[in-house]
Amino acid sequence: MKTLFTRVFSAVCTLAVSASLAGCGTTFNQQLSGHWKSSSCEPAGNGIFLKRDFTLTESTWNLTVTIYNDAACTVQFLGANVGGNYQVKQASQSVSGATEVDYQFSTRTVTPLSSAAASTLQSGMCGTGPWSVGKVTDIGATGCAALGFPSNATCPTELDLNQINGDSLFFGDRSADLCKARPGKLGAYPVSRVP
Repeated sequence: MKTLFTRVFSAVCTLAVSASLAGCGTTFNQQLSGHWKSSSCEPAGNGIFLKRDFTLTESTWNLTVTIYNDAACTVQFLGANVGGNYQVKQASQSVSGATEVDYQFSTRTVTPLSSAAASTLQSGMCGTGPWSVGKVTDIGATGCAALGFPSNATCPTELDLNQINGDSLFFGDRSADLCKARPGKLGAYPVSRVP
């Protein structure tokens, strides 16, 4: 009986892996590994829209976010890049099917992609300035209050949630401060696995 179960489980896992489904003998770190992108322009509130581009290994993460001034994501405003190590913790007690993941920060940079963004960053006392369009600036030490980006010292780790559903990766809802508490629900917009 055990041999039959083992063969059936192995066959199901082989089918699941070939169909890019989560589970079946892989760790959550392995399931997170890969390239994930926004499938469309995502509303971020206050007339701002964004696209996210994640790369995860089994222990590190990197996120590039491009912020736009229009719903079609054609007018670039600002780019941000964050990353570091991450640790998978445990299954979420409050969100069924989600896993608790702590994302640590070792990189926080911002790039103004428009003169309006450069002016906002300059007047917001973000980073060490001066700001110019296309210039990447490290804000890890200072943060950027004008944009709601904390410093690495103020927020070394975000307490997040992840859920993988086929080729979609959901993160936790961002309406509260993830530096202080894990979200109680998932965000509305997943990123999609890039083959």
